[in-house]
Amino acid sequence: MELTLNTDLAMVEYCEHKFCRECFLQYLLSKIRDRRFPIACPTCMSDKSHADPSIIEYSLIEQMNIPEKDFQILEELMLSSHGTPVHCIRCSRTTLMDREEYQECTVVTCPLPDCVHSWCKKCSQTIDTDVPGTPKHSCDGTNEFESLMREKGWKACPGCNTNFQKIEGCNHMTCLSPGCNMHFCYRCGQAIVQSVIGREIDDAMKEHYGSCQLFEVEDDLD
Repeated sequence: MELTLNTDLAMVEYCEHKFCRECFLQYLLSKIRDRRFPIACPTCMSDKSHADPSIIEYSLIEQMNIPEKDFQILEELMLSSHGTPVHCIRCSRTTLMDREEYQECTVVTCPLPDCVHSWCKKCSQTIDTDVPGTPKHSCDGTNEFESLMREKGWKACPGCNTNFQKIEGCNHMTCLSPGCNMHFCYRCGQAIVQSVIGREIDDAMKEHYGSCQLFEVEDDLD
């Protein structure tokens, strides 16, 4: 980047518009304090024929003796232009994450090295990425619940999908959901019969448990 040799003038490189350095400094400070970034050339902005106004280059801004406090604001604006503010609910701090990375990810991890808490970008639920065997996250809890069912050995009614946990007794289950009337086997999860007629239920049970177990034996329970 080259500046005009006249030290009383500042020139924007891309459009070559020249300005009084003091006036240019005040223009820059007004934009920085209004938290506007990037900062466009004022002449280009006022000329309606410039559809794509030139952006004032950082190397020129550096040479304008901007006060330290304002320069810190400028650096924050520059970082923000390439990053997305991320607030972590665990450490209660806000920091910047690469904007492209944030847009592409589904799980957000706190960028701070002493935290690295992870959560779902869509629903904000905490995700334990370091716990082995953790089911893949689903915002509605479907995957987590299915994993819990497998872990606990719960079965779903094949008629209405109501979930059941057997505490004791035989493997013949009667669904209690209103209007379902499904009888199913807790051992294999298969439907036995959907009926309220005693004879039909008895016949279906005899047929099913001819090849399945109505009661668990000790070897199965161990």
